[in-house]
Amino acid sequence: MPRVLVIDDDQTTSQVIGDVLERNGHTAVSPDKPWEAARLLSDGGIDVIVADVFIRSLISSVQIVLALRQVSSEIPVLFISGTPLEGWSDRDFAGLEALMPGRLEFLLKPFTAKALVNSVSELLEPNYDDVVMRSVMVLAKRWRDTTEILDKSIRDARGKRGSSAD
Repeated sequence: MPRVLVIDDDQTTSQVIGDVLERNGHTAVSPDKPWEAARLLSDGGIDVIVADVFIRSLISSVQIVLALRQVSSEIPVLFISGTPLEGWSDRDFAGLEALMPGRLEFLLKPFTAKALVNSVSELLEPNYDDVVMRSVMVLAKRWRDTTEILDKSIRDARGKRGSSAD
């Protein structure tokens, strides 16, 4: 039975994710505090990590996962978030890029129990291919870059309009 480490600062969410996974043949473990995840991983027997990106902590779960990958570099990770990739902070997005290539997936909230189970199962497949995640990352990066360019153009146009009114 695969063991899943669930990292989320919301106990209810952790419990629901754990219940869904356990009803589908997995064992779910969750630290009391997100930064205690390293202890659970180093104890061994963790097959995949499910982590909410935005947690109420001094560090994000992306940074926690980067540290956990130092302990177990091949551990598959499923990030969950209510914020699409293009809305992530520069630091978290760069952290996600640093985790590539690898067994990495992203699931946008709200998601179904079936989508959660399927994503975890895909990550555990021996022939897992991260081509979809790499494609999503490329598209999200292009979106972020385009948004930056548009934001700069709008700021510049507003600045010109404001200075011409003087």
